Amino acid sequence: MLPLPPRPVRMLTAAICAIVLLSALATAVLAIVVPPKPAWTFVTFELVIAVCCALALPFGRGAYRDGPGLALICFAGAIFAGSVLGYLSVHGVLGTTSLKLWVLVRVALAGVIGAAAVGIVLIRNPRSWGVLAKGLALLSPLLVIAAVVGARKLGVPAITRAADKLIGLTAPLTQPGQGLGEAIRLGAIIILGVIAGGLFCAGLHFIIRAFEICREPEAQQSAAQPA
Repeated sequence: MLPLPPRPVRMLTAAICAIVLLSALATAVLAIVVPPKPAWTFVTFELVIAVCCALALPFGRGAYRDGPGLALICFAGAIFAGSVLGYLSVHGVLGTTSLKLWVLVRVALAGVIGAAAVGIVLIRNPRSWGVLAKGLALLSPLLVIAAVVGARKLGVPAITRAADKLIGLTAPLTQPGQGLGEAIRLGAIIILGVIAGGLFCAGLHFIIRAFEICREPEAQQSAAQPA
């Protein structure tokens, strides 16, 4: 059996899940009673999140010892996916109230649980942190672009202005040209696509390798035991 995750991580995770559970029940009720009509799809997502958070509460007492990292990733994924899909199902508005801040807080809380899942796995082998850092460094340009695009979709003013400036800088690549200029533009797009694909594959490889390293002592111990 795997070692028990640190108590602060377990308590923090349980507290976050309790908060999200209560908020999911509250917003589910609001989605039913707030005019002009009940948002049943939104309610369904909130109920799923509430059930997942209720299942996550025993983690604070040391449950899911056989796979604590996997369990936390599942809970974080449920909170993230349910919140984002619920937000989209009502077009970001419940009644006359915008849900932008609500979904941002939910995504942030899911990110904290996801980070806890990564941490309790990687602490098994200190070498894994350096490998993870390499993977994140390679993925960082793509993550920044994805974050800027996502924030722009949500309409965050400061990010929107920064994204518009970034889009303005990429105008030569996004606007079709003619003749030699168009050939250069397409060639540049292909080269950038290849570079982005290479960064993604290499970064993902290092991240996977970081978690594989954490399994190696476990595998060595199993091999050392007599059959």
